[in-house]
Amino acid sequence: MEKKEYYLIEKNAWDNMIGLVEDLKKEVDRLKSERPVVKKILTNKDLQQLLCVNGKLIRKYREEGLLRYSHERGKYWYTIDDVKNFLKKARK
Repeated sequence: MEKKEYYLIEKNAWDNMIGLVEDLKKEVDRLKSERPVVKKILTNKDLQQLLCVNGKLIRKYREEGLLRYSHERGKYWYTIDDVKNFLKKARK
């Protein structure tokens, strides 16, 4: 049988500890709310920033068929899955 240990703590110390835990929870919630939302569809500009490359290189990837995309009204769009697949192939 496991031996259990018990500790006595003063009410004031207990209240302080509970206050710290509540403050920590508030801070975690605040950080969660400030976290940037990950887009499921990326624009050309988004992709340039994500990959830290210029537009010419992305155009080369498109033209060579390495990067899947959609094109509408003069804009290029990329799904997160297509970008992930592109990165997996590039890693090999």
